[in-house]
Amino acid sequence: MTVSLLVLEDDPTVRRFVGMALQRLGADAVLCATVAEATRALEGREFGAIVTDLRLPDGTGESFLAALAPYREAHPACKVVVSSGALDPETRSRLQRLQVDQMLPKPLELQQLRDLVAFATESARAAPPAPPATPAPPATPPAVSPAQRALQVHFGGNERLFAQYRSLCLAQFPSDMAQADGALQRGDGAGLQHTGHNLKTVLRLLGWEQAAELAACLEQQATTDTAAAAATWHNLRQALQELLRTA
Repeated sequence: MTVSLLVLEDDPTVRRFVGMALQRLGADAVLCATVAEATRALEGREFGAIVTDLRLPDGTGESFLAALAPYREAHPACKVVVSSGALDPETRSRLQRLQVDQMLPKPLELQQLRDLVAFATESARAAPPAPPATPAPPATPPAVSPAQRALQVHFGGNERLFAQYRSLCLAQFPSDMAQADGALQRGDGAGLQHTGHNLKTVLRLLGWEQAAELAACLEQQATTDTAAAAATWHNLRQALQELLRTA
């Protein structure tokens, strides 16, 4: 049977990766960028699992989860998963009170999505569900490059999926740079922070660790230290241009 999953993720490149991966795993993925879109998608449809981020443009993942109570009562087999880069102990405690079935740190790995599809399919068949096993961290030989490790860890060694997603991200970088340039010129710290947050996940998915660290620094500095954020964005922008040039 084909299981349907609803994915609520505001970052378009991460959303594409999850959608591409779920399609290859034989699942039907409904991809939403906002709480409003996800709420409409839930009407009159049964999902095997709902995967949501916590930082969203028109609300929070936690408020969305709280509003899911009637849906979950009507569809008890539906599993709820949070995927976020901000799963600190306090956040995990709040999510436990909201009865979240799984909390997965970003970026998601292909094996985690494979386990989730299997878990949701099993639940949809009304078989006694067993929590999906947490995949053991893969052994990384010293000679393996960050990009090769990303291919194995996040894409399950699927070179075609990796290449497709990489191409999508490279095509998106000019738009990301333009948005960050505009945010910096306007003094929009929140906009610059949002760019850093999204790029951090995308760059880590592809194994571009040095650029990902710059994006993480930008996310932290954007609303607290304008001068430092501007310098970090300059360095990150150069790194993105180099990735585009050598692609």
